[in-house]
Amino acid sequence: MISFRKNLGVISALASVLVAFTGCTETPENPQQAGGVTDIGNSIAGVVVDDAGKVVPSARVVAYYDSWNQSGIQDSVVAQADAEGKYELSVKKNAEIILFASSGDDCGLAATENADSTTRNISIGKRRIYSSHIAGRLTGEMRVVGASGDSAVSELDGDGYFIFYNMPPGDITLAYSDSVDTESPERSRIEFTTTGDQNIMVLPELTVLDGDPSWLTVMDLRYYVGEGYAGMLIRNPVSDYWTPVTELPQTDTTSSRIISVDVPQIGEKLIGYQFPIKVDTKAFSDSVKLSDVVVVNNETWELYPSEIEYWNEDEALLWVRIAGVDSGVTTLNFQVFEDAQLASNLIPFVVGLKYDYVFSRLHFNGETNVRNSDGTAAKSVADSVGLLGKGITLEQGQYMVIDSVDMTWGLFTMTLWTKWNGDNEAPQVLVSERGDSTYKFQWRYEDGKFSLKKGAPSSIEITEFGAYDLPVGEWTYLALTYDNVNSLWTMYVNGEKLGDAVKFSPSYTGAAMFPARVGGSGIEKDSWNGALDEFRFESAIRSSKWIKAVYETQKAAAE
Repeated sequence: MISFRKNLGVISALASVLVAFTGCTETPENPQQAGGVTDIGNSIAGVVVDDAGKVVPSARVVAYYDSWNQSGIQDSVVAQADAEGKYELSVKKNAEIILFASSGDDCGLAATENADSTTRNISIGKRRIYSSHIAGRLTGEMRVVGASGDSAVSELDGDGYFIFYNMPPGDITLAYSDSVDTESPERSRIEFTTTGDQNIMVLPELTVLDGDPSWLTVMDLRYYVGEGYAGMLIRNPVSDYWTPVTELPQTDTTSSRIISVDVPQIGEKLIGYQFPIKVDTKAFSDSVKLSDVVVVNNETWELYPSEIEYWNEDEALLWVRIAGVDSGVTTLNFQVFEDAQLASNLIPFVVGLKYDYVFSRLHFNGETNVRNSDGTAAKSVADSVGLLGKGITLEQGQYMVIDSVDMTWGLFTMTLWTKWNGDNEAPQVLVSERGDSTYKFQWRYEDGKFSLKKGAPSSIEITEFGAYDLPVGEWTYLALTYDNVNSLWTMYVNGEKLGDAVKFSPSYTGAAMFPARVGGSGIEKDSWNGALDEFRFESAIRSSKWIKAVYETQKAAAE
């Protein structure tokens, strides 16, 4: 079994030291013998050829009794091609067969739908590396159907990646078996044919077909049409839940804009990253329906989930979520369409918890729940210009409510932007969680210092991060991470760490949940004195590199 974390640099380095594929070197002792197979009499015949189309004399040909819904090869029949490359095999009627041919170091696979009087030529060539990952799947194993030996099986690593070294080219079926249910594992497959002569083939992210888990698909439609893409032509799933792809969507008559964004170079894969992109809306019709706006990757035609922060006659701001961007990718090109019909021709992106870490977000564009210090709904809110789109400036005593998170427990990251209006001779609260008169948790700024606070009025505990001269009238990016396992908090200002991580254990709320509050605590004098924008609460501890990258990305979008 092979377990790994995908790294194309490592793959390239290993390409020259491929391990031996047992199927390419196995020598038949009894041609036309099948180990225990009965009812033989139907034939498969054809010619073995090389990459240039020349016949390969004396090639070894094996019919493996194998398919995607099996756990492995059940039996085989072996033959040898003649001087003109012709072969013939007698096999069991209507059996599910994968053909394998080899000559020296070259080999290849050929698929057959059944073994009833089939004519099938087999092309052989140099062995390949295949790799990819499955969205939302962290366990289980992938198998190359019709390939033998331990190297034909790869366990998914902790991020859902798999890799195969030294595998045959030709008609490839990758079969996934979910290991969660060992009695009746869920099985899925993807089928493709290799083209060209490249020896490292990386499929884009695989997704279980919505409605039919027996198929895996990719979101890049170019792999399904013409001669495929990147050396692979993926066969359309045979399923009522799949519309066969015959050509890429035509976009010449659809209003669109292409936007290029720089990808932060932080030396790690960006999982679940969000890009703010600004769009010139003059190319779109005046009557554009915002519900029809679609964002795709201009190179791969991957459909991205997106949120519209604002859309006016001159400009729009969209937040586009990317499942993953590999380290080393420097630019992404988005294409924004106003035609929802285009989306129906694309494979939808299914958001899973693996990629969608954001539990709560406030863009401050009208979705905020603002309350007064007495808990009543605020009748007026001082909306203001935000870093990106609208921001919000709370009046004294006001705060915003977030019901879905507990800021006293777990592993998380909180981020927000603020344009501070200065000292008002009172402690100012960014985020809090408070039950009755007890402070469960406060993230605050007072006397030029950021700190954390908890406790009842008679037993207050405060832990300071350190002094910081917060600028007045300038947008500042603040981030706070919590590791509840070690009770460690780390704070960042504009992507830079503020002092050292501090030990602080908030008053855990347990079963009694209290709404989290942004911009205040419910105490009249505690409200934050300044504009706020783009608050996010994420169920992951983001690295210092990640936080710096988000700061630079959003700051660049605001310029």
